[in-house]
Amino acid sequence: MNRAALDVLEQEPKIVDRLWDNTWFVKAGLVSMGSNTSLSEGAITSSRQPTPVTSCSLLLDAFKRVGVEIGLI
Repeated sequence: MNRAALDVLEQEPKIVDRLWDNTWFVKAGLVSMGSNTSLSEGAITSSRQPTPVTSCSLLLDAFKRVGVEIGLI
């Protein structure tokens, strides 16, 4: 991350608050769909899906509908 980005985060605490709001929103959505996120404590959320193909497709669609873009690894 470059210095300018860090400066913005330091000067705009609401951006950091929004990151955490989004993090908890995503985690709650994953858990409500049966995912295990117990190993994730930070903003990067790992999860184990009960049925990978179906669940990942449903997750992507559900989060996209509410404006949250997530990437799968």
